[in-house]
Amino acid sequence: MAAADEHRLRLRSRPPALDRVSLGAFLATQPDMVAAYLFGSLAQERATSHSDVAALCDLHHSRFCCSSLFSAASWRVACRRVALSPVTDLFVAVCHAEGEALLKADIAAPDCVQAAWNGIEVTRFHDIATDRVAQRATLGVPFDAFLITTICRLYKPRDFDTLLRAFRQLATVHSAAYLLIVGDGTLRSQVEKQISVLSLTDRVTLAGWRDDLPAIYAASDVYTLTTWGWEGLPLTALEAMSAGLPVVATDSGDAGEAIENEATDLLVPHCDAEQLICAFTRLADDGVLRRSMGQAGQQCVRALFGVEKMVERIETTYTRMLP
Repeated sequence: MAAADEHRLRLRSRPPALDRVSLGAFLATQPDMVAAYLFGSLAQERATSHSDVAALCDLHHSRFCCSSLFSAASWRVACRRVALSPVTDLFVAVCHAEGEALLKADIAAPDCVQAAWNGIEVTRFHDIATDRVAQRATLGVPFDAFLITTICRLYKPRDFDTLLRAFRQLATVHSAAYLLIVGDGTLRSQVEKQISVLSLTDRVTLAGWRDDLPAIYAASDVYTLTTWGWEGLPLTALEAMSAGLPVVATDSGDAGEAIENEATDLLVPHCDAEQLICAFTRLADDGVLRRSMGQAGQQCVRALFGVEKMVERIETTYTRMLP
C-alpha cells in the first residue's frame, strides 16, 4: 500500500467501550484517519477538537431504509446518522443499494458516499472434496434427495413463512425434495411450529449453527435466501455461488448486485410463494440448468467478490481519504 506508506497512514480502531477521557488519549495518537463502524461519539469528538482528522464511517446495513423494519433501535441508528453526517467525510456502504438509500434519505451528499463490496475467501468453498452421502447422513438427509439449503440467522427479516409454504407445495410433487435450514435465532420456535403445522417434520431439517459450511454447500443442490424486508449484500449467497450452487433469492435490497437473474441464479419477488415454487421446480427438473447457473455463479464470484478484490476496493477508498 504505497500511498499509505508515503503518507505514514496511522489508522486506529475504536475499542467497543471508550469514555471521553480515553477517547481524548486515543485521538492524541494523531491518526490520519478514523474509521468507525456505524456511529458513536468518536465522530463528534473529532468534529469539536480534531477537525484535521478524516472520519470514515463503515455501514454494514441500512435498517432505516425499510420502513417495515423500523424499531426503537433502528430509529436511534437513523437519528445518529443524520446528526453526525456533517462531521463524517465518507460513508462506505457494502453495496450500491445501501449507498442509494443514504442519498434518498438525504443523510449524505453524493460525493460523500462510496460502495465497496464485501468479499469472501473463494478457495474455501470452491471444489471442496466432500463425501456427499456421508455428509447428508449426518444431517438426516437421504443420499438421493434434492436438497435445498438456507443458511442464516433465524431472525427478522428472514421470510420462513413464504419459504416453508413454497417448499410444502414443492414437496407434494417432488418426493425427493428436502429442505435444510442452518442457523438459529429468535424465530426458531416459530419456524418449528410452522414445520409441524405443514406436516414437514420428515422433510425439513433444522441443523442449528454449524462450523462445516463448505461441506454443507458441497452436499446441497440449491441455495436459497428469502426475506420480506431489507437485504444488503448476502455473504452466504456469495459463498453458495463460489461452491457452484444455483441460488434462488428474494429480489430485495442489493441481492441483485451479486445475482444476475436467469444467468447465475434466480430472483423472485419478496413474499411470493408461487414464484418461489416455480424457481425451485425449474431447478429440480433441470440438472443442466443447475450446473450452468452454478458455473456462471462461480465465475462471477471469482471475478468480483474475492477477498483480494475487496481489499483493493477498501484500499482505494482509504487512499481517497488520505491528506
